[in-house]
Amino acid sequence: LMSPSRFLILLSVIVAGDAYGGRIYGSIQVNGKPAPSGTQVQVNCSGGQYNGSVQNHGRYSVNAASEGRCPVSLPTFPGATAKATSYSEATRYDFSVSGNPGSYSMRRK
Repeated sequence: LMSPSRFLILLSVIVAGDAYGGRIYGSIQVNGKPAPSGTQVQVNCSGGQYNGSVQNHGRYSVNAASEGRCPVSLPTFPGATAKATSYSEATRYDFSVSGNPGSYSMRRK
């Protein structure tokens, strides 16, 4: 038989493992070209904000610490926000941003 303390430790490990989200990654294009390197990427999940930046060729990666629906936005491009979901495993989201300064939109490719 398992002691009550070992059972509680095991249960807390299982529950904690389910509470963590995974990596959201992919590529971002702005008006048909790779987003500029260094462009900030924000992911908001369950009240937490997770930041990353665009690397070479428009690639990005953000580790979200919680699972759930997570809007992804680019603060440099006002209005560029799209829906994503953080799962316990890494999930790819490629986005396309279009528009002009002050009126951008972002959608999943």
